Amino acid sequence: MLSIIYSEKFISQFESLDSKIQKIAKKKIDNFKKNHKHPSLKTHKLNGILADYFSFSVDYEIRIVFEFGKKDTVHFLKIGDHSIYK
Repeated sequence: MLSIIYSEKFISQFESLDSKIQKIAKKKIDNFKKNHKHPSLKTHKLNGILADYFSFSVDYEIRIVFEFGKKDTVHFLKIGDHSIYK
């Protein structure tokens, strides 16, 4: 199973989300830990200035941006709507 490291930015953004979205995000994160390629997550590599990063869907609007670390470690960097890509 993957180990996740949460950035301060991610934690701050997560805490500002509606509690309903937080609950959905926690379930998606659990799914991600078990299988980061699960089709329901829609995990994909980003382009442009974010080409070193990946993203997956929490719901229709909310995404989590992350990068792979060493071994089975993943760094969650941001969570939010598409504005987090800027």
